[in-house]
Order: sequence, then structure tokens, then C-alpha cells
Amino acid sequence: NGMAAIVHAPELADASEAVAAGATALAHGVLEPIGRNGKTLETMKSRPVFYVPTMDIYEFLADPRAFVDSVLADARVTAPGGLAEETVRRYRSAEYSDGYRKRYPNFENVKRRLPALYENLTTLHAAGVPVALGTDMWAFPGLGVSIEMDLYARAGLTPLEVIRAATS
Repeated sequence: NGMAAIVHAPELADASEAVAAGATALAHGVLEPIGRNGKTLETMKSRPVFYVPTMDIYEFLADPRAFVDSVLADARVTAPGGLAEETVRRYRSAEYSDGYRKRYPNFENVKRRLPALYENLTTLHAAGVPVALGTDMWAFPGLGVSIEMDLYARAGLTPLEVIRAATS
């Protein structure tokens, strides 16, 4: 009906079906390789269909302890003016990360599928599919965009490409 349809479809079959049916964006990434050729990729390029990988949330769910520790390793996050001391203390506790492992028991599945998420970001970007930055990073409000931008750069996008994904 000509309306925008942003779809959360982390499985390739669902994402492909959504794109074929007219979706205008795939939010929260696809955890299986979309591939360099194929109808879904071609449709995403030609229409275009935006891709929003939301990598930070998958990195968080794959290993909450490692993710939180990596963010807290940045002195700017824990310095005065950054996160409150009480928040930092809570995030550093085993109780915090262990709680997520209990609530999201599929962390091994997510961890195993992270390479496909990174592959899709670089493959789709290189093919000319528009990448838009989005984040669901509840653990670090105000920092989620910076964290997501860093992950795009780690995936291989240039700093300018990361800025464009975040702002265009």
C-alpha cells in the first residue's frame, strides 16, 4: 500500500520474504549470510531497502560480561561526567552479566552467528545497500550510538562511512 514497513527478521528466510513483500528496511540485522548475489541482495540494492544491523545488542547478548567490560574499559565512560559510580559498580558485578545469561539462554547461538552479522554489514554496504545506524543498547543509554559506530568501524567501514550511516 505504499507504506514504510520496517521488519525485524533475523532469519534469512523471513528477511527474504519481507524484502520480496515490500519491506523498506530490515532492522536488527540478519543472522545468516544474505550472500553476495541473489534476489534479496539485488532487491535491497534496487529499491532500496535499508539495513540496520543493530550489532551492539547482539554483541551484548553473545557475551554480556565481555561486552560490558569492553565498554567500561574506556576511561571516558567511567570518568566524572560519565556513568554514575553506582551504575558502573552494578555493571561490573557478576550478578549483572549472569542475569542476562539466565534470561537469554541462547547466547551461544548468538555468539556463533555474529560472523554472519558482520559479513552482512560489509557485503550489503559494499553492494550499495544503504546502511542506517540503529541501536537498542539499553545498558548504556547515551552511549549506544557511539558503541554501534565503533562496531561498524571494526567491521571495516571507514570513519566517514560510519558517520554517513549514523547521520544520513
